[in-house]
Amino acid sequence: MRYWALYRRELLIEFRSGVESLIPIIFFLLVVGTFVFTLRSFTAGDNRVIVSVIWITTLFTSLLSLDKLFKRDHADGTLAVAVLHSDAITATVVTKLVAHWSVTGIPITVLGPAVGLLAGMHIDHASMLGFTLLIGTPTITMLGALVTALLVGLGRGGELLTVLVLPLYIPILLFGISVCHLHIDSASYTSELFWCFALLTGSTTAIPLALGPILKLSQDS
Repeated sequence: MRYWALYRRELLIEFRSGVESLIPIIFFLLVVGTFVFTLRSFTAGDNRVIVSVIWITTLFTSLLSLDKLFKRDHADGTLAVAVLHSDAITATVVTKLVAHWSVTGIPITVLGPAVGLLAGMHIDHASMLGFTLLIGTPTITMLGALVTALLVGLGRGGELLTVLVLPLYIPILLFGISVCHLHIDSASYTSELFWCFALLTGSTTAIPLALGPILKLSQDS
């Protein structure tokens, strides 16, 4: 019940921010639409290009919303109070991660295949793209939150966040794209899909537990 209340609070804050909460999704649609529909002659008959564009754009879209993940609570002192209690910081971290993924990850998971279908992707290929995004976007949220937590106490973000987090995104990017490309080529993608699940399992298990001590350290500094 406590988690649900905190989750509703996070969603209300996002929705009340108005257009600001929609900027990442608008950015995603604009970038993907620009690449896919202006380069239609190159992407026609080759769904692999569309897959790569959507996945790469997904990574950069996540960066637009990561910087504010903990910044608001850090500014008003909520985060400083939460880190004093292990139960409170755990609840805060989990609900923030789930809310962030709900606002950013879920729309991308739905819109990515939809844009792919409009660009001429086969429905089977678009479905696999959506499945890999469903696995990959939570991993992206977790990894991004880890770097954001390290920087929140320093008041740093922007370029530094991008430089630090992008290398962490490379494995999920490569495996996610590889699964879709192998599926398109009718080749075996079991091992690549296994690694996608391994990254998801590892990040969702370890990172929420690690964020509490990291945030406490950042507040102390």
